[in-house]
Amino acid sequence: MQPADQALNSPTTRSRRQGDLMALLWIEVELLTHLGPAPDGGMREAVAQALGARLQHRVRRTDLVFQVGDTGFAVLLDADKAGAELVEKRLSEQLRGPYGMGRSQAHVHISIGLAISSEACRQGSGLVQCAMDDVYTHRPTPPAPAPLAVADAANSV
Repeated sequence: MQPADQALNSPTTRSRRQGDLMALLWIEVELLTHLGPAPDGGMREAVAQALGARLQHRVRRTDLVFQVGDTGFAVLLDADKAGAELVEKRLSEQLRGPYGMGRSQAHVHISIGLAISSEACRQGSGLVQCAMDDVYTHRPTPPAPAPLAVADAANSV
């Protein structure tokens, strides 16, 4: 995965010049619960690695995936709005979890924002800003994790 600032500059500039449609999915991850011992390096890092690997395998080879900070990802798609919405829906279901890491298991909440290059230009904002705004203005807050019965917790690892 590439750093976000480097990965976005070239494709978005080229897209703007050529008039191509491009979409950006901005993915925020929140760790809800985890069971078992934390992996070496910490639970957040382990979840980010596991989610990044899952994300990389769920998109096309032509899509660019990169990590943003330690709790976010971005996916640059060569797609129109309908295609990007379909990918958003699919990823929302597939990235939900749980994530097993050795003897640990984590549950996460995923929020995805979507921006389309033509709409971002009309609003006078950048693609990244529009996708981030979509996450924070149109998404529900994460659900509270369901309490696990003691027997379920013991059997889930």
